Amino acid sequence: MNKKLKYTIFGQILHTLTSHAGIAVMFAFLWLIMIAVWTTKIGGYAFGIIGILTYFLAIYNAGCDAALDDKKPYSPLTPKPAKGLILPVLLTAVNILFIVLYKCSWAFGSTDGYIKEVWAIIGNILSILWFSMYKTFLGMERGHFELQGYLIILILPFIASALGYFAGYNGYDIYGKLNSLAYEKSKKKKKK
Repeated sequence: MNKKLKYTIFGQILHTLTSHAGIAVMFAFLWLIMIAVWTTKIGGYAFGIIGILTYFLAIYNAGCDAALDDKKPYSPLTPKPAKGLILPVLLTAVNILFIVLYKCSWAFGSTDGYIKEVWAIIGNILSILWFSMYKTFLGMERGHFELQGYLIILILPFIASALGYFAGYNGYDIYGKLNSLAYEKSKKKKKK
């Protein structure tokens, strides 16, 4: 991300969106190559749980990064504990657009329960790929989502971002702690 954007609210909001996009691309790729795993019931749930955890950590990290950047002395932004609730606003708007695209693809581009129009096929594929990391739990079927699907799509980013920002605001960096543990272990091995 551009350094000038990094220390702006829009840049931090954009970072949350790009975190979602990066996880979506990664899981879309995994989703395609691991078709034999997620098509089974247990494999689908395992894939979905890993996807939700990875997604949660990515959005959490985006919130934590924003808080740590806000606390730097040269940052023009001031840290506020509730700022993590603002960061996924653009992501939520894009998620709603993908929900609408998915629903329109099935409502206007299908006949007899099958998508017939090219634009609808493309819209359906893009929507599935955008939500690939937690598709198992969305109840995403022929233009419909189950209630938990809407909750995951619309509320999970706010929870993850708010927790991440609050943790960063209070000086707790989970990735920093994990990296320091890994560094200490490798440092101890070299001494032996």
